Amino acid sequence: MDHEHPFDSDQPSAQVIQIQSALCKIMSNPRRVKILRLLEKGELSVGEIVEETGLRKAAVSQNLAPMRKLGLVDFRRDGQKIFYSLRAKKVIGACHAMGDLLIELAKEAGA
Repeated sequence: MDHEHPFDSDQPSAQVIQIQSALCKIMSNPRRVKILRLLEKGELSVGEIVEETGLRKAAVSQNLAPMRKLGLVDFRRDGQKIFYSLRAKKVIGACHAMGDLLIELAKEAGA
């Protein structure tokens, strides 16, 4: 019996739409996009993310939580430190594609 993958259909399932909505919510937050772009370069500790973003530790943790829930980032503990890395590397492609689209729309609007 063949099982159709939820993303293989012309008409996305409610599950796919829910996931897509959650991803768009993450991508609509500049702090989260900045964190994702930092993790594009490699694994970082929460402290390093705090230093790079200027956010408080609590804010960094709050912004990472939905990304963890959706499976965009992985984490590991090493003693007292928590390290994050990008799990779903294709999300960076989505960041770049959205940036390209915004540049294109801005050029068209100014033309």
